[in-house]
Amino acid sequence: MPPTKLRVILDTNIWISRLLDPKESVGDFLRPFLTTGQFVLLFSRQLIDEIALVAERDFSDRLDPDDIRALFPTLQRAKWAERVRIRSVVAVCRDPKDNYLLAMAKDGRADFLVARDRDLLSLGAPRKPARFGRTHIITLGEWRKLQQAFADADG
Repeated sequence: MPPTKLRVILDTNIWISRLLDPKESVGDFLRPFLTTGQFVLLFSRQLIDEIALVAERDFSDRLDPDDIRALFPTLQRAKWAERVRIRSVVAVCRDPKDNYLLAMAKDGRADFLVARDRDLLSLGAPRKPARFGRTHIITLGEWRKLQQAFADADG
């Protein structure tokens, strides 16, 4: 039986920061999904819409929301990505606008949600790593360490 692929959601803040970073292209950032076969990128219509909304509202001088919306059909065709249709209703986050990400994590059976959002990173038991159900909520730095551990194991 082939090894289980880790199912990963990237929060809106992670997408926006990667789209704005002149040192690292989105393709470079997504390379672990494209090349290792060890990760599946989970996305939803709601996530793409939020990324486009934030780009239009806060970064219209640097990001084109239409380009971001064009990600949706690209991701739908990608073998390394999977669309999640959100059906669950979740209401546990301090910021209600983040609850759809938790519902997406639940419905998509996500192993990891990579986030910068303190409301998400604070979920779970005190002094324990953030978690929602089966999903570990981690920072970008923790995600990079995880990617490196997989690369080293293959290497």
